[in-house]
Amino acid sequence: IPYPNITFDSYWITSVAVDKNGHIWLGTKDWRMYLSEYIGSEWVIRETPDPAVGTHVYRIETDRKGNVWVSFENLVRYNTGEIYWDIYPASIYIDRDDNVWIGAEDGVWKFDGETFKHFDESDGFPSILMDVLTVSEDSSGKKYFGARGWDEFDNPRYYILTFDGNSWSYK
Repeated sequence: IPYPNITFDSYWITSVAVDKNGHIWLGTKDWRMYLSEYIGSEWVIRETPDPAVGTHVYRIETDRKGNVWVSFENLVRYNTGEIYWDIYPASIYIDRDDNVWIGAEDGVWKFDGETFKHFDESDGFPSILMDVLTVSEDSSGKKYFGARGWDEFDNPRYYILTFDGNSWSYK
C-alpha cells in the first residue's frame, strides 16, 4: 500500500481502521485533511460532513454493519453523515456484540444499533469520573475504561474503570 501522496505541510496520522470491505481509513490531525480512505489502489481524501465537528480525528472504528464511526470534536457516523452534537468523544470501541462504546468528556455512552445510552449515577456510574479516554474489552466481555476524575481536593486523578455488564467499579 503506498503512502498517501499528500502535499500538506504538516499532518499526523492519529487513527487507522479497516472496514468490512477492506478499505483502510486514516484519521489525521491537520487543519485541512480529515479522513483518507484507501480504495483498491488509491487514497481518496474525505472531508467531514460539517466543518463544525472539528479537524482533529481522535479515533476511527468500523462495525460489522459497515458503519464508519469517527471521533472528531463530536461523534460522527461518517457513512450516513449523522453527527451527534451532544457527544464529545475521546475514544470509540466496537465490542464483540457490535455495540459502539464511546468514552467521552461526560463519561460513557453505548450505542446498541438503535439507541444511545448515557451511563450516569442511576446506573452505578461513579460520579467523580469524567473524561473517559480509552475503552477496551477482555475475552469474557468485561469492559475496561481509562478515565480521569478528581479527588476530594479537586486534584486530577486517573482511574481504571470496569463494567461487567451489570455493575461499575474503579480503582
